Amino acid sequence: MKQLAWSVAGLAITIATAQLGCGPKSGATDGAEGGKCLPNNTCNGSLSCVGAVCVRVDGGPGGSEGGATAGTSGTTGTAGASGAAGATPQPDGGGGSSIGGTGGSAGAAGSIADGGLDRPNPSDASDGPIGMEVSLVPRATCPAGPYAAFKFVTASGGALAFQSACNANVLRYAFTAGPVWVASENAFFFSAFPEDATGGSDLGDIVKYTPGAGCQTVFQDVGTNGLTVLADGHLVGASFKTRTISEFDLSTGNAKVLVDTAMGLPLDTPVDVRVHSNGTIYFSNRSSSTDGSGKAVSGVYRMDPTGTVTSISLATSLQWDGNLVLTPDEKTLFIVGGGAWSLDGMGVPSTNNQSTTPLDNGGARAGAADCAGDIYSSSWMSGGYVYMPNFQAISSAGLPQAAGLALGGADGKTLFTVNHSFLQVATTTIPGVP
Repeated sequence: MKQLAWSVAGLAITIATAQLGCGPKSGATDGAEGGKCLPNNTCNGSLSCVGAVCVRVDGGPGGSEGGATAGTSGTTGTAGASGAAGATPQPDGGGGSSIGGTGGSAGAAGSIADGGLDRPNPSDASDGPIGMEVSLVPRATCPAGPYAAFKFVTASGGALAFQSACNANVLRYAFTAGPVWVASENAFFFSAFPEDATGGSDLGDIVKYTPGAGCQTVFQDVGTNGLTVLADGHLVGASFKTRTISEFDLSTGNAKVLVDTAMGLPLDTPVDVRVHSNGTIYFSNRSSSTDGSGKAVSGVYRMDPTGTVTSISLATSLQWDGNLVLTPDEKTLFIVGGGAWSLDGMGVPSTNNQSTTPLDNGGARAGAADCAGDIYSSSWMSGGYVYMPNFQAISSAGLPQAAGLALGGADGKTLFTVNHSFLQVATTTIPGVP
């Protein structure tokens, strides 16, 4: 069996995976290591429930993903045995530092070995199933409340109109969407593409906006729409060019496919994507025809950490844009024009969809959520509003017409809006997270 190691908030988690998935060990007792989680998503003893499987979580950052070459020192603990070289990942981390202890010397960290644990390469049959090996990394967390009353403000606390973010002349394409804040780059990233771009189109850039320094194109013609970010700083984009959900390494520009099918059919025109901290991927797909023409039909889908794809909301003809908002507490998934879905602790949507939300009204096209649970809703034609968690409107506040909204900045209080070549920013009193 393969060993799948994920790094979560500085902890090394080792999960024994079955030959073709990430399910429990055969014969393992429910609640025991390698067995199914108990009904209340707990496990026996000090085990933790991750991806419906009981796993052991150690106390040190240790080996990153499998045993191979030695790396930097881990936290102080019992010295670990050196990791085995070769392609087969070892269960206790590269240098053994994934086995934390009390006292003793630091164990050495290991680096990933190619035994199917790296992010999958579709052309490499030795890799695991596509999507099975998404980095398991936590989302940024909100600062402790209570939060100030909502308003847009200047540095001195006065009312603020939205300001131009950068010279739109740097954009090669006029239509913009999918903004996201990347803390490691101290910048927002967004997609720019021809408005009529569909599945298979070659055109479309990823652009970087650094507050105070303007915009620059960083990847040309990768053909993305919606973007989100992992805690390691990698972007995940809905690529209509490759008809995939793919991960982009900002240091190299390399892209790797995470999802390319839904319900056994190839994607057509991916629209947006969000990633839960347990590795679940939520994505939307627009079909070029009502019957799908051999491709996945229009709708929103979920791929769980085992690589299994299920539908959340299907529509044979997508009348809404399919933009997604995952709230900072990961308890609600909003589908612009498609309702709000409650999520359990494992990111599984319930059946109690709220069919009427602020993101369904007034031709909404873009949405965002702050740490207080407020929902930002905007139409690309008529502007929008900010709503409290009970959906009562608290401000129109000059929220501009937008095809995409994102909160970010060093303190999370910068609201970045994109709409065609109009890129604008304002400061809010309540932070948000990517």
